[in-house]
Amino acid sequence: MWRIVIINCIKMYRKLGYNYRKVIIAGYGESAEDLLDFFNKHPEHGYRFMGAFDNRQSRNDIVKGGLADIESFVKENSIDEIYCSASVLKNGELSSLLDFADKSFILIKIIPDLTELRNVKFKLDLYGNLPVMIYRSIPLDDVINMSLKRCFDVAFSFFICCFLLSWLIPLLAILIKLNSKGPVFFKQERSGLNNEDFFCLKLRTMYVNQESDTKQASLNDHRITSLGLFLRKFNLDELPQFINVLLGEMSVVGPRPHMLKHTEEYSMLFNDYLVRHTIKPGITGLSQVNGLRGETIDPMKMKKRVKMDIYYIENWTFFMDIKIIIKSVFAVQKSF
Repeated sequence: MWRIVIINCIKMYRKLGYNYRKVIIAGYGESAEDLLDFFNKHPEHGYRFMGAFDNRQSRNDIVKGGLADIESFVKENSIDEIYCSASVLKNGELSSLLDFADKSFILIKIIPDLTELRNVKFKLDLYGNLPVMIYRSIPLDDVINMSLKRCFDVAFSFFICCFLLSWLIPLLAILIKLNSKGPVFFKQERSGLNNEDFFCLKLRTMYVNQESDTKQASLNDHRITSLGLFLRKFNLDELPQFINVLLGEMSVVGPRPHMLKHTEEYSMLFNDYLVRHTIKPGITGLSQVNGLRGETIDPMKMKKRVKMDIYYIENWTFFMDIKIIIKSVFAVQKSF
């Protein structure tokens, strides 16, 4: 709590224009433009951009001069940090800047040349003195994080099964039987962890039909029963998936599992689609609480969902899960 209070106070202080660091960029390319955009959008991080320097471009409002002008500019304007764009600078130019920074007690930060991998989160490890960059670092690969998530999944699902499903499922089962012919539960093969198939449990919301494993439910779908509309509106049909969680096939929070047919189709459309399967699928997820749920006919909408799912995978924290669960509960409450 102390850390949260201090960090937020510093952010507010920086937004007012205090406690900032003066920075410049050496080598102005695409990565440098993205960095400048970050500085402009997030003043709370305390960076004040003073200008860029590049031998390839003429002077303008952003580019203040060539690389040879950096030394005098730094001394005249008391610059704190220099960001060097590795994709633009030559080895000799970068070495000269590193020497100058060491002698002038200025912090140097290097923007690596990862143009084709710019949307991937990396982790840097040291093997002795050898730096090794890990492609697509996933927090849940850590055994402590994995154990924490699993313990929470079991405890939360056990609580739901004992105090909610124990009386609600029998009640809904009677209503489903009275409403239409067929089984109470609907089992469907879906793609899980490491793209392995598992049977995802749901309460049946449709009349028994031959297209349930190939055709996605849509708006005004004639296959959905009158009770099924109610169950789907309040996500009550998803409740049996807490049993999948107890069985270790799903998690409370994670990317939603898709039908096998859709997994095959989407993996052909999006190169990074299968990254979603590096963790267990969830009953709810970051995409769902941000409005990216339901039918996915539009490929661009699906692309956004995949992007958000991958963001969740690469930036997972226990508190992110708690936040998503709280948002999901509020979303269901608003439906009533």
